[in-house]
Amino acid sequence: MSSTISARIFKEMESAILSGGLKPRERLIEMDLIGKFGASRTVIREALKRLEAKGLVRTVPYRGAVVADLSARRSRRSILSGWPSKKLPPGWW
Repeated sequence: MSSTISARIFKEMESAILSGGLKPRERLIEMDLIGKFGASRTVIREALKRLEAKGLVRTVPYRGAVVADLSARRSRRSILSGWPSKKLPPGWW
């Protein structure tokens, strides 16, 4: 059951990040998310870990989770999209 709730929260937060509802470098405070979604801390942390794995959120020591700066990520992706992957040096990415 908690994985279903976590998946729903993940999708809602992913949509908010990609649409600009949550701004780059905006702090994602666990207690605020618990209140907003009515979910446990464990479920919120699961959703945040999935967002981090997708590159949408990053964890900053002593600050917690923040929305990743997508403009830098998109720039890197657009630069690399024209390069054949076999021409990249090993371990570059």
